[in-house]
Amino acid sequence: NIVEKTNSGLIYENNSPDDFVEKMNFMLENPSKWDEWGNNGYNAVINTYNWENTSKELVNAYKD
Repeated sequence: NIVEKTNSGLIYENNSPDDFVEKMNFMLENPSKWDEWGNNGYNAVINTYNWENTSKELVNAYKD
């Protein structure tokens, strides 16, 4: 969900070598996406998916 939500990479179907190969071929044919995905993933961690934000949610859950 996070990879799709943040547009930070590709996801292949579990136990599907054909889908894995398809995704790898896409990556090899589109190296310009690597920086885009990497930057999107980095920004997602810096801005959203980090302990500072997660801890706030946990504290609020315990308070409730």
